[in-house]
Amino acid sequence: MVNLSCHLAKKGDRDGEFTGDMYVVSASDGAILVADSAKYEKMLKTQLENRNIISSTIIVTGQDDPIIPKNREFLSVMRRIQRFDENGKFIEKMLYRIDKMDPELKDLEFKAIDPDANLYLSDKDRLAIRKYRTQEAFRWSSIDKVLTYRYLHQESRNQLDNPYDLNNYYDFDERMKYSQMLGIMRFDYDVTEAFHAALSSSLTRVNGKTTGKYPGEYSDPRGYIQDDAATDKYTAGRLRLDMNLILDHDPFSYREGGLFAYFGVGRYDYTVDATDINNERKLEQRLWWSVWAAGASYDTGNSMRLTFVASQHRPMGYMNYDYIYWDETGMLYSTGFGEGTSTQVFIMIEGAF
Repeated sequence: MVNLSCHLAKKGDRDGEFTGDMYVVSASDGAILVADSAKYEKMLKTQLENRNIISSTIIVTGQDDPIIPKNREFLSVMRRIQRFDENGKFIEKMLYRIDKMDPELKDLEFKAIDPDANLYLSDKDRLAIRKYRTQEAFRWSSIDKVLTYRYLHQESRNQLDNPYDLNNYYDFDERMKYSQMLGIMRFDYDVTEAFHAALSSSLTRVNGKTTGKYPGEYSDPRGYIQDDAATDKYTAGRLRLDMNLILDHDPFSYREGGLFAYFGVGRYDYTVDATDINNERKLEQRLWWSVWAAGASYDTGNSMRLTFVASQHRPMGYMNYDYIYWDETGMLYSTGFGEGTSTQVFIMIEGAF
């Protein structure tokens, strides 16, 4: 007979503790497997008001980043199986997760464990019993993976006629081509019933070309044809790591703490080049930005949160830049550059009353 009371008499959901009814079986290796009624519901489907927590990235960068979730929303339930030795000492726990978004799995309920640690869940809707083999803690299939890819291509043409002439020619003909690609990846993983990690990344690529011609009677006073072609190339990437530790699972006193790190860079190249062989006018401009931020948050209660954030970035609405311009004769006409950074550290207190 195995004595578990000396180690396992305490009620709770921590390692070696129990909540509610228990299912006990002797494993083939001599260990004791115990499943209790402890559930780690990540749904927040109570009648309590949800707190509107502002995304720290928006505060830091001033940009609404599409890869950052705005609200805590979990639609899964995690259950555990604890393993003890013959003396009742806790060895390890095995977690399994039921995805409430999957119509095939959302109604599964625990039924039994066999001596080989196989798990049996009942499917009441289909009157079936499902058997699962317990595996190592980390499984690629248990990671929530989201991949979004968008591609946009657009072409347009504008033709303008001088209202003061009497000919049938357009005096200005502009053609534009524009394409944009956006890729977003997000990985979410419940490392334990209390610790959650998420890695988010995005990559944006924009290509544009604008061709302007003056086919009418327009003429430059110096005799140069001012037809030109402008190209735009923009590349930006963002990466963010979030780690959250649930301090209290009770929905009426839910608390968590978290850490995040964020990094983003972008570069924009803009070129204007006269297309006529006798016109050497050209502009080359390069703009770039970068931002990093790191922060921590801690719930002091179910209605109060402390947040600390440090960041460095280019002041809002500006980019670092440099440019060089040659006139119609090919002579260097002007150059310029601008750089700057803004560093900020702040502590924020949020409360719901």
